[in-house]
Amino acid sequence: NVLRVPTQSVMEGKRVLVLDPKAGRLQQRDVVRGISNWEYTEIRSGLTEGELVVVTVDRAGVQDGVRAVRE
Repeated sequence: NVLRVPTQSVMEGKRVLVLDPKAGRLQQRDVVRGISNWEYTEIRSGLTEGELVVVTVDRAGVQDGVRAVRE
């Protein structure tokens, strides 16, 4: 039982973008990674189960602090 995210959602510097549902904005988080492969990366700390991470971090305009909605 480990927390894992799609590897494509982990950015350089071991960061992810999380949707803050109350504020409706993206929030950058530093994470501690565990083992990973091309598909998934284990997250040892920095996230909790149920938080929504952005997997399309390479899209234009996707960055810390921007307004966002869940699709």
